Amino acid sequence: MGVTMKGQQEALSAILITAVLIGVVGSVYFWGLPLIQKSKDISVLESCESFMMNLNNKIKDTANHGGSDSIEITVPGTLKFDGANLTLYVDTAGIIYDVNALIPLSRNDCSSTEGTWGIDNPEVLCIWTQCLGSGKCEKYHTEYKLHYLTLKASGTKTYKIELVGSQDYGGEHRYVKMENKGTEEGVNLISTKIAISII
Repeated sequence: MGVTMKGQQEALSAILITAVLIGVVGSVYFWGLPLIQKSKDISVLESCESFMMNLNNKIKDTANHGGSDSIEITVPGTLKFDGANLTLYVDTAGIIYDVNALIPLSRNDCSSTEGTWGIDNPEVLCIWTQCLGSGKCEKYHTEYKLHYLTLKASGTKTYKIELVGSQDYGGEHRYVKMENKGTEEGVNLISTKIAISII
């Protein structure tokens, strides 16, 4: 009878240990998965910021030095060119920005259309996030929008980087090509035209 009791205790111990392990693994999965997803979303959003800032720097460099350049879309979003502005769209389960608020990534205010030559940066780069889903946010849709100001110089002259080209869009592993098409002088506006294509 002692042997039977000992065998039953060992079997019961094995069942209890298995149950505890399943409970621990389940808890780690239940609580850990959202943290892993949040960490992934933070990384995606920070990568989108970095990509748009690099894109802006390449456009300004092409405007200043001529020639052409390109950059690979390395983020899991969609970049759209509407003929004047570049906007990167990305959907995530988590967010690091305020919802329904325009957040500038450059020194210029998101509503700026004009600046001062030699003082203000030519770009306006802003973030806008909205909640997707009814009631509780199930996902977040974030837009990173880039456009360029008209910069006033002394006198009546103004300068602008003008993005030109056909409307286009593309996603990860496509390339954004930018090409300096020269400078056009109007009565007051001196415009450096940068042709944008997504290839």
